[in-house]
Amino acid sequence: MTSYEEAETEETAACLHMTFYHPCQDDKMMFRCLNFCKREQVRADEMAKFGRDPNICHYNLVDTRVSRIQFSLQFYRKSTLSA
Repeated sequence: MTSYEEAETEETAACLHMTFYHPCQDDKMMFRCLNFCKREQVRADEMAKFGRDPNICHYNLVDTRVSRIQFSLQFYRKSTLSA
């Protein structure tokens, strides 16, 4: 093993801030299933999926025009180690 494989690792948490906007939010309440007041942690090896299907998506968007999976975010940590 090389020295970097034996070294202790340090876990750091990244923070992502998102702003949601829908022109008809007052009427459609598209974001009513999202809890904006609660911090959440998502593992880096999981995808944060947004959409209409509550069986697949962790974040539900309530509008009939939204796809089952509207979009997803894949997180990763860039390694600073060089070979």
